[in-house]
Amino acid sequence: MKIPRLDVIHLATQLAIMIETGVTISEALQCISAQTVKPQMKKLIEDLSQQVQGGADFSAALSRHRASFPVLFVA
Repeated sequence: MKIPRLDVIHLATQLAIMIETGVTISEALQCISAQTVKPQMKKLIEDLSQQVQGGADFSAALSRHRASFPVLFVA
């Protein structure tokens, strides 16, 4: 699924702020998912969260959504 570039930027900003304050990626993704109202974005973030909680690297979880995240972001 393809999500708008502005949504990717918003997600990256939220993650950066939460990680800087000491929140784990897993917790941050759960929190962001709970606050997201756009159905497509919520589904994508929930998938990222499940992948990370299941032990996948964050970059591996992102790479499952190549249509939404540019290669540089995944790296």
